[in-house]
Amino acid sequence: MKNLLGTPFNIEGQDAFNLDTIILADFTKLPRNTKTILDFGTGAGALMFYLSLKNKTSKIIGIEIQEKRALLAKENIIHNHLEDRLSVLNEDIRNIKFEEVDFIICNPPFFKYQIDSNISKFEEQQIARHEIYLTLEDVIKKISECLKCKGQFSIIHRPSRLEEILRLFAKYNLVLKRLKFVYPKRRGEANHLLIQGGKGYELGLIIEPPLFVYENDTTHTEEMTSIYKGRSYSEDSK
Repeated sequence: MKNLLGTPFNIEGQDAFNLDTIILADFTKLPRNTKTILDFGTGAGALMFYLSLKNKTSKIIGIEIQEKRALLAKENIIHNHLEDRLSVLNEDIRNIKFEEVDFIICNPPFFKYQIDSNISKFEEQQIARHEIYLTLEDVIKKISECLKCKGQFSIIHRPSRLEEILRLFAKYNLVLKRLKFVYPKRRGEANHLLIQGGKGYELGLIIEPPLFVYENDTTHTEEMTSIYKGRSYSEDSK
């Protein structure tokens, strides 16, 4: 099928490509000198593809523990003729060894796993959404290990875990630089956090205006519509 920017992209599988992917990719700002990017939990490779449009020269490596999804990501790279810049490792993030990476992006599992958790019957979705193999601390620790000094990263998560995220940033010497709350509607509570941070930076946080997804049950806001149309890619390419 076609993705939102009109190029071939296979999204077979549960939760391989969704709203989280789109808004995280839009939110992410890549420094101009970014040479190497890691995508933790790349799934079908959608985030890698979007970042390849923001930076035309960087090498992007996706890390994916699920073999089926890793193979799907490799197929998508070939279909989009990006083999010279994009690649995929079928590995557990906890076991990878990288140093001096410029940028890391991650759409991690949001929910703690318990035996009595109400989780999907699909194994792929269970792993993607619940901390079965990868905890929040695993993600943040590995980001810190892999980033160079003055390297940056972006993640999406749940507002309910913001305090935990900040504690782990302090533990692993990471700094929060940009923060954006995402609301399903203009009335109600935020249900996502968009975060960009860095390693080796002074404290200094920018809280950006919130993103509202819907005006009502069926109509996207003007900002969300512009995100779907690929606003950040046309702006970054100017």
